[in-house]
Amino acid sequence: MANLKLKREINVGSVRVHGNCMEFGNTAVQLSNISSLSTSEVKGSPIKGVIILLVGFASLFVHWLLGAAIILVGVFIFFAELQNAEYILSISTNAGGNFSIVFGSDYFLNKVHDILIEIIANPEKENDAVINISSQKIEVKKVEFKDYATLQNFEGAHS
Repeated sequence: MANLKLKREINVGSVRVHGNCMEFGNTAVQLSNISSLSTSEVKGSPIKGVIILLVGFASLFVHWLLGAAIILVGVFIFFAELQNAEYILSISTNAGGNFSIVFGSDYFLNKVHDILIEIIANPEKENDAVINISSQKIEVKKVEFKDYATLQNFEGAHS
């Protein structure tokens, strides 16, 4: 039987980190099980623009004005696709699973990457983070109490 690796590309609205668990979409990953985090840029493919350009050049023989208009549309689509890029946060687990989370901004992706590295590098500091990819906002809450009794005493609940 072939060894199949799990590969997923996920477009989610938010990522939540709570304790040693990261949740996104319908997936939960244990932070201590992550073997690598990496970022990459995926440029758009200009193939649509190239096809429209070829149709435009062929249309020049039918009617020069129609061909010129199609060529202009093809040039516009060609350059628009080249400018359209997605940014990917790739997560690899010790078990061989690979997950890719899609971002629209490289600046926000780098902020998320840095926060996840900080959380993974310092497991003794309990953090609760909600990363909203849609609105590009990050909310990190530091948890200060390690045991329930201390938390009860702080809130004024005395036994």
